[in-house]
This record gives sequence, structure tokens and C-alpha cells, in this order.
Amino acid sequence: MANNPKRLGSGANAGRRNVSAELGLGWSVEVRTAARGATLALRHAQHAGMEVEIVITAEGPLIRTRAAALQLSALGRLSARCESFEVEASTAIALRAPHVEICAAEQVSAVSKRISMAATHGNVQLKANDDVQLLGEQILLNCEREPPLPAWLAPSKVGVELAPRQTGGDELLLQEKLRAP
Repeated sequence: MANNPKRLGSGANAGRRNVSAELGLGWSVEVRTAARGATLALRHAQHAGMEVEIVITAEGPLIRTRAAALQLSALGRLSARCESFEVEASTAIALRAPHVEICAAEQVSAVSKRISMAATHGNVQLKANDDVQLLGEQILLNCEREPPLPAWLAPSKVGVELAPRQTGGDELLLQEKLRAP
């Protein structure tokens, strides 16, 4: 087929909509034409889920692949430019590099059941042009959450108030504030 290329819909192929050829090692190629485009498909006979398709449409080419794994390698930069970029993984996504940078002109959002960040050898710095707002049941700074009381220890129903000097802080300032009207 490569040595004698033929145009679909002309000559001996007039009226034919599909052309296929065996490539060896279980692979075949098929070209299907349609009224508004064509499809070039590379398929494996024993692995029905593995294929590469290039679909020619009025909007331009569409490339689809289904495979056991997909690897992209580049000696230099690998760039993707598009209107929208989505990745959906069923178990995990990992980014590994000496430096990872996320830049957005408008907003970066992260939503999950839990979010963890750790700086193993340095600082964590949060910087904002405006307010920094932390919302949660409790904001724990330099401390761990207090362990819950055992179920057999009922909470006290009587309010307990400590004397000002026992609550901490500057005792003289506390006394002044308690005397103020």
C-alpha cells in the first residue's frame, strides 16, 4: 500500500468508503471515509482495546488513542497549547520535578476531602495582597488537636470560671479591664 498509494473515491477505489491493510505482528490499518471527513485507524487483532485513530473533521484533525500505557518523551521541552486541558485519572496523579510552578491569571482552586502540604526542608510562605482568611471548626497553630474526653467522663453541666490571673496574660492589664465600666 505504501509503494502504490491510491486515492479513496477515485480510479479502482471509486465508490469504496473503506480501505484496510495488514501491517504484521497483529496490527492493521484502516481508512474509512465519510461525507464530512475520514478516519485512519491503527488496530491490533488480539487487543481490541488498543488502537490509534486520526479522525479528519470539518473542525480539523482529532487524535484518539486507547492503549495499555501511553508514554511521551522529549529531549527538551514538551508543550501543550489548547483552549482547555483536562486529565481524569481513576487512582492518582503525580507530578515530580525539582521545581513545580502553577500560575493562573485569575484563580487557583483545590477541592478535596482532605488537603495536606508539607515543607520537609524549609518554610511555608503564604502571601496575599489582601486578607488571609482561615475558616474551620478549629484553627490549630503550633499544637495538636486535644484528644476527646473518654465517653465515661461526662462533661460538666456547671460553668467554671477561673480567676483572671489563672487564665494567662498580663495580670495588671486583666484587672484594669475587669474594673472598666
